Amino acid sequence: MSISKRPFSDIQGYGHVFSGNPLDRGEKERRDEAKLHEMTKHISSQFLPLRNLDLLVNTSDEPSLYWINKDELARQNVESAPIFLGIMNERYHYAINVSENSFSDTNIRLINPDLRFVDIRTCGQMLEAQDAGVAAHARIQTYWHERYRYCSACGSETLMKRGGQSRSCARCGVEHFPRTDPVIIVVVHDGDRCLLGQSRGRLQQTNTYSALAGFVDQGECIEEAVAREVMEEAQNTFISSTFWTERSGYVAGLKTLEIMERIKSWEIISNQ
Repeated sequence: MSISKRPFSDIQGYGHVFSGNPLDRGEKERRDEAKLHEMTKHISSQFLPLRNLDLLVNTSDEPSLYWINKDELARQNVESAPIFLGIMNERYHYAINVSENSFSDTNIRLINPDLRFVDIRTCGQMLEAQDAGVAAHARIQTYWHERYRYCSACGSETLMKRGGQSRSCARCGVEHFPRTDPVIIVVVHDGDRCLLGQSRGRLQQTNTYSALAGFVDQGECIEEAVAREVMEEAQNTFISSTFWTERSGYVAGLKTLEIMERIKSWEIISNQ
């Protein structure tokens, strides 16, 4: 089963990867945790399995996220707590963390031979915008709950609240919410060409290049982060930018003074 499709312009009006989530995140419904728990037992509710943070996908000719119901969860003996994602068409949608024992490759192919657990980057490439947006939401929520099971204030265990939107310390009562780390991705260009970089790591082995990028420092605005990252990575001078937000990151475009001359000088050096 997949999320029913809506015109993309009705959701966001632009086409960034992972930004097409059509689910109503249910702010009102999150206040009633008893109802959220009750709906996990309703036959109409849908569950999206994640295994090691990979998502269950039907990889047929039209790839889509694969949702299961409570009966399938019971058959596979899944006991982890569902994470509420939102509502669509009066159906409650949840993410559920599963193990390799209950959802092995052999088991899922008995359900459907086209089922695979797929990493989030591949989901962004193969799924339609709505499913990709839901996949991003499900993965980051699941990842956060795996990483922040203990209170950063006193070290005690925390409990899931508001359907998974927060965690509360069982000892000191401090509430914890998912963090957002802003990142800028910068396209340095002269109109016809753009400047790409390559990290000294695994990407170097794949001959992959990317736009310049980096985290925004504390107390730093977007333009300052753009200027600093370009100076640090390419020793180029920043003039101006236009920017917009995309989920937890910021994407910025800019032009530079010396870009033509610098690229030409690099070309001369590389050809010698």
